[in-house]
Amino acid sequence: MSEALRRELNPLIIKVSSASSMPSTPQSFRELSRRCMPVYTAYTFKEPMYESCRKPHGRNIYWEDVNVELLGIIPKGELVEYFHGPPLEVEVHDRDRRPEEIKQKPTLFGEDIEDDKISNVGMVTAKRTLHNPFHTHIKPWDPYGLAKFDLSDLLLGERVLNLTSPIHSCQLPDVIGRNRTDTRLIGYSNSADGPKDEPLPMGHYLESHSQLKIRVEVSYPLTSSQEVKLKEEMETPPECPFARMVYIFECKNTEFLHMLVKLVTLINATALNLDQMPPHIIEAALSTYKLSEAQQESPILELVTGFQVMDGEKHIFVLEGLREKFVFQTLPSKSAAVSGTPNSLLRETIISAVGKRSLRVAFLKMS
Repeated sequence: MSEALRRELNPLIIKVSSASSMPSTPQSFRELSRRCMPVYTAYTFKEPMYESCRKPHGRNIYWEDVNVELLGIIPKGELVEYFHGPPLEVEVHDRDRRPEEIKQKPTLFGEDIEDDKISNVGMVTAKRTLHNPFHTHIKPWDPYGLAKFDLSDLLLGERVLNLTSPIHSCQLPDVIGRNRTDTRLIGYSNSADGPKDEPLPMGHYLESHSQLKIRVEVSYPLTSSQEVKLKEEMETPPECPFARMVYIFECKNTEFLHMLVKLVTLINATALNLDQMPPHIIEAALSTYKLSEAQQESPILELVTGFQVMDGEKHIFVLEGLREKFVFQTLPSKSAAVSGTPNSLLRETIISAVGKRSLRVAFLKMS
C-alpha cells in the first residue's frame, strides 16, 4: 500500500494477542477439549462480527490474530461517536460445544410427556427454549467470557494502545424459563418442557484472574496533541447532529433550576406544537407524552431529552438534543447561570456529538 493510500484509508490494526490464566474449573482443560471446539475470540467493530483463529484449550492461549479496519472509509462523525461510546467488547469462546445430533428416544404414543399436547397449536410453532439466539433448534446457547476495552484514547492523539482487561462472565440468559412464575412459553401455554440439552456451566474467569491482552494501532493519529491542547470547538458532522450537555450545580441554586426547567419545557412544547396551550395543559401533556421511534431518531426535531439526579447537595442534569439548536444557542451558558449567585457551584460539560438519541427517556417534565 502506497503512503498516499495509507494516509487516505488510515488502517486500524486490532491484534488479539493472548489470554492468560484461563479457568480450568468447573471443567478441566481435558474435558473442555473433548466436549468443546477450540478457543476463539469474537468482536464487532462497526459491522460485521469478526472471529479470530482457533487455538487449543489451555491455561495460556496465544492467538496473535490480526484484523485490519479502514478508518478512512468511515465518516468522521461516526468514528468519533464510536470511540466515545461503549467500550469494545471481545468475547472469549472457550465453551462452544462440538455439534452433535440430539436423538429423541423412541416411545409409544401415550408415553411421551408431550403427547397430551397433540391438540395444542403451540406444539407446532413453539421452540424448546425461551431464549433462542442460535441457528438451529438442536444446539442451545453456550457461555463465554467477556473483556471490555476503552479505545477513547485514540481521540487524544494516541497511535498505539497496548491494553489488558480482566475476563468476566457474560450475562446468562434464562434458557429454559426456570425463573418464570408461569408455564407459558413464547405465548403458548404448556407447549414444551424445555431443552433436551443444557449449556455447560460458566467458567470461573474472575476466580482464576483471567485476562485478555490486545494491541490497537492506527497508522496515523486521529488528532494531534496540539489540537487536543487547544480544545477547539468541535464541528458538528452531518451524520452526528446530536450532543449532550451536563449541568452540575448545588441543590440550593433554585433560581438556575427554575430557569432551566422553564426553558426545557418551552423547547419541548414548541417542538411538539403545544406552545399555544395554557401552561397547566402543557405540563400535563408533556408529563404523559410518549415519543415514537421516529421522533426519537429524527435529526430535525428540536426536542430535549435526558434525566436528572440529586443527592441533597448536588443536582445533575444530563440533557441531549440537536447540537446546533439547543446546546450552543438556547440553553444557558455557565456565565449566565452563575450571574448573581457567586456562592453557587456550577459546572458545565459538553459531550461530543452523537449520531442518534441514546437518552430515550423524554425529559419532558421536571418538578
